[in-house]
Amino acid sequence: MKVTLWGVDSTPAETLRLFVILTEDSVRATLTGATDSVFNGVMRAMLPDVNGRAIQLSRSDTLTVEEQFYPRASWKRQHLSAVALVQQMSTRKVLQTAHYRIFNYERR
Repeated sequence: MKVTLWGVDSTPAETLRLFVILTEDSVRATLTGATDSVFNGVMRAMLPDVNGRAIQLSRSDTLTVEEQFYPRASWKRQHLSAVALVQQMSTRKVLQTAHYRIFNYERR
């Protein structure tokens, strides 16, 4: 999966972190006390891991990062999405986000 990032005028001049989160919709589970048994946006994985990836992004830069993942057999591919976010760790501000369905490439 490729994630493309763009630097803008307000992009801080420090190391940022890119997080890619895989989610699945329509996950069925029975939970005590839950009023529903179908859950959306269930986090399945973080790429490359929970620490994300350090990136440098300057004004007018374009950066493309590629992450590999292998869905588990129990995951329904047609319900998988990716959420990508760029975070400034010193302030914890999220600077950019994107959400894509993975296997039919429908942008949300």
